[in-house]
Amino acid sequence: MGDLENRVVIITGGARGIGLGIAEAVADQGACVVLADILGEEAKESAKKLGNIHLGIKHDVRKADSAKNLVDQTLESSAASTSSSTTPAWARTPRPSRT
Repeated sequence: MGDLENRVVIITGGARGIGLGIAEAVADQGACVVLADILGEEAKESAKKLGNIHLGIKHDVRKADSAKNLVDQTLESSAASTSSSTTPAWARTPRPSRT
């Protein structure tokens, strides 16, 4: 059990390099990691290597609509996970108000 148990951590530039290193460290602390990177396929592959509860999403930090998509996909994946028999830790994390 780590300090980040039951938390979701979104890491931009997380497909490889320093971002992936940070992702590995926070995953070791119990967080569910969302790897957000312009290299979408590589982000998905890296997330899969971290384990089943992690997520890789294509994201371009230069575009506002990409940020909205990142949040929407993270929340959708969390909602879908709550209906499965093995609920990942991030599905139990309280969601911020979307007002």
